[in-house]
Amino acid sequence: SPTRTLSQILVLIRAFQAYIPFLVDNYNAKYGTDLFLRYGWGVSMGPVQTLGQQQVKDLFDIAPGGASLLDGSLPEGLTEFIGSCVVRASRLCGFARPEGIVIDAEAFPELPAAEPFALRNAQVQMKGFSAPLPVWASPSILAQDGLILNGELPIPAVRHANITC
Repeated sequence: SPTRTLSQILVLIRAFQAYIPFLVDNYNAKYGTDLFLRYGWGVSMGPVQTLGQQQVKDLFDIAPGGASLLDGSLPEGLTEFIGSCVVRASRLCGFARPEGIVIDAEAFPELPAAEPFALRNAQVQMKGFSAPLPVWASPSILAQDGLILNGELPIPAVRHANITC
């Protein structure tokens, strides 16, 4: 069910959020840097198509004169995912920056009972969509332009640029 799938996704997000500071601290200690990483999460669900390594290579081998646009070989086992679901999740990720979560409420109409992020119902107006998209959004990003809280005073909605993660 979508609710069970979302529950599993939220567990993975929580685990990643707990683990990434450890990785960054180790990297900073090893290389003497002061790197700081934050992640925004855009979540949707739907059909996607995959392009295998040869299909991806073929897409780049269309330069004038038959020359390849690739500098070298592709990593073994490369798979690319394409489809409107990928685009939707990517655009939601743009709203989720710098470290929030925005979930497609059309794909996931119900939140899991034990949802740990205090997600709120809102709407976003995205490029390429005529009507606002219902979403679940984390409190850390609810004050951003482009988000409208349902049932509360609206936050000014603006069209958001196509930002990908």
